[in-house]
Amino acid sequence: MRWCGNWRADPAFFDGFVAFLMTHLCDGTFGAETEALARSILNRLRAYGNCDYDRGSRDEELALDQQVGVIDQLALAWCLRHPDPIPRPQSS
Repeated sequence: MRWCGNWRADPAFFDGFVAFLMTHLCDGTFGAETEALARSILNRLRAYGNCDYDRGSRDEELALDQQVGVIDQLALAWCLRHPDPIPRPQSS
């Protein structure tokens, strides 16, 4: 997991992507416990990407990497429950 370098190249994009995931994965589709888990993982991911996250150890880095897989599974489950495309935001 080496997002820190990429994240700094375009923090608005990556922070926006986390915000997008947070908005959709925490919209009431899943229970409160699942939403809390998603928020926790996404907040840690954002902090890690912005180099504001103290991993503490290689084990912690690997744990976060594995938890990103939880986000993958939640995104898939969310899409299966919401089969219509997500509209693009209107440009200003």
